[in-house]
Amino acid sequence: MTPPLCNPSFRLLMFVVLSFTPGISLASSAALNWDACDSGTLAKTFACDTNVGTARIVVSAVLDPEPNGLLGVRCVLDVVVDSAELPEWWQLASGGCRSGQVSSSGLWTAADASCLDAWEGLVLVTGTPVLTLAPGRLRIIGVGALPAGIASVTPAVESFLLAVTLSYSKTVGGGSCSGCERASCVLLRELTLDVPGSDDVFVQIPDSTSLLSWQATPATCRTTPSRNKTWGSIKSLFR
Repeated sequence: MTPPLCNPSFRLLMFVVLSFTPGISLASSAALNWDACDSGTLAKTFACDTNVGTARIVVSAVLDPEPNGLLGVRCVLDVVVDSAELPEWWQLASGGCRSGQVSSSGLWTAADASCLDAWEGLVLVTGTPVLTLAPGRLRIIGVGALPAGIASVTPAVESFLLAVTLSYSKTVGGGSCSGCERASCVLLRELTLDVPGSDDVFVQIPDSTSLLSWQATPATCRTTPSRNKTWGSIKSLFR
């Protein structure tokens, strides 16, 4: 039997739990992009006319000074939808219309070539808990941990850390979930690194690189009132 502390699933669970405790900050910056690392694609539009394909949210960071290696990562994404209630399409939590249609991966791909692979080809065991915070608000937590080995970090160079993927399944046809076309905003709320021999490290998140839009524009997410609230006031609800 594998000892609990050596079991990748147990280690991943412990990282999720421990990441809620205070850690230390790192003088660095995180970023979000659609589809590929450092692609500059901040707005995603989808015709909502197929069940085939995915939308990929890529989390990256420039780490300086670098931590003493990496053992795991945890990112928190908040989705705010321009709707009084969370549309069926965004009901990704257990029991929701599209439960199971979101996943995390630590796999660097050719599309991410403008960034280094933070995991250096090592396998990252991942999970994606989803919480419904309130009407029109969803929280997606992407987590990953290395079952073996420690990845080194290259300072001052943007590195791929994690991808959270939304499946287009159940968008059209029988059993489909409505609301794909609703304007939504995706905010990176937290990025935490599991590093050896230290408390968890919280990566700084600049406002300029923390926001993506779905069926809208980043400018709309930042400046247009939603239900008579500015985007800034919506963000304050999660602080």
